Amino acid sequence: MSHPLVAPDEVVSDDEARARFFREYHDPRHAIMDWRLGYSVVKRLMCPLTNRTVLDYGCGNGRFSRLLRDRGAHVIGVDISSQAIDEARRKHAERINYYLINSGDLSQVPLRAIDVAVSTFVLCCVKERADLDRILKAIYERIKAGGTYVLSEPHPDAPGRDFYSMRRVPKDVLKEGTPLDVQFQDGSGLVLHDFWHSRETYLDALRSAGFIIEHVIEPTMNTYPDEPYWKDERHYPPFIIFRARK
Repeated sequence: MSHPLVAPDEVVSDDEARARFFREYHDPRHAIMDWRLGYSVVKRLMCPLTNRTVLDYGCGNGRFSRLLRDRGAHVIGVDISSQAIDEARRKHAERINYYLINSGDLSQVPLRAIDVAVSTFVLCCVKERADLDRILKAIYERIKAGGTYVLSEPHPDAPGRDFYSMRRVPKDVLKEGTPLDVQFQDGSGLVLHDFWHSRETYLDALRSAGFIIEHVIEPTMNTYPDEPYWKDERHYPPFIIFRARK
């Protein structure tokens, strides 16, 4: 299926793209943590973005897709949630193609059409290793030779840590696929659920799909001593980020 990709007529500054991204958060410190320890690292590993075709697998409501678009990328966003895709299409979807998919089914995206693919906090929602393998293989097949894949996930050592914005609490002894409660600490009472995977599982699944691992990054807040409100994220990474190449 063809994708009508239009050259961006507006590539905003990094500061403006970041400001637009931050405006979508209710809690500014949550936004700061996600940006410094997650999305800013992911974006840096994806660069350059201008005029490149990017696949955002698990795009949700399109928050990161819009930032990538604002930095000059041609973005294809896919998600298994019809509600998320509907919301993404309502929120300034110019120059972004959104598609509702079944998990691991990228038949709407041409083979070898993608310069850079990205997934943020997606594989932690998948319990079974066979499903991880199927998703990663589908992504691999859509990326051009020499293209890049950046994967950001909750850090395997994060469960039980007290981070400013959330805690991941295991329901059992940690092993592959152990369910966790993700408790947000903003007073909302919001609890999400995901599954635990080891660092070794992520690395092995990437290699099994055919990827070559280039970088593994585990960022912390220890370079911000003047901000006393940070908790365990000062010394323990909430996220683990992989950059791989086809």
